[in-house]
Amino acid sequence: MRRGTTPTLECALDVSVEGAEYFVTLEQGETEITKTNTDCTLSEDGKTIYASLTQQETLGLDSDALAKVQVRYKLEGKVYATNIVHVRIDDVLMEEVI
Repeated sequence: MRRGTTPTLECALDVSVEGAEYFVTLEQGETEITKTNTDCTLSEDGKTIYASLTQQETLGLDSDALAKVQVRYKLEGKVYATNIVHVRIDDVLMEEVI
């Protein structure tokens, strides 16, 4: 992922979360970005969550470092969490929102 861009995190799950409450969290040091089911879209089968980030959000991340991404969701009264995935953050030369 590159700072200053508008990437979409694609989180593939083993089960459908259609109609469930879910959270996609990206964390790096003190910075935490959480997207909820109202911020995201789902694939047709409900097993892939697409969470888009803004330029402002990615500019708040440090370059040449890793960020952690995890999905938590509540399904049929039980709460689940995916494994944490590490994403490398690359730099950008111009640090302005365009």
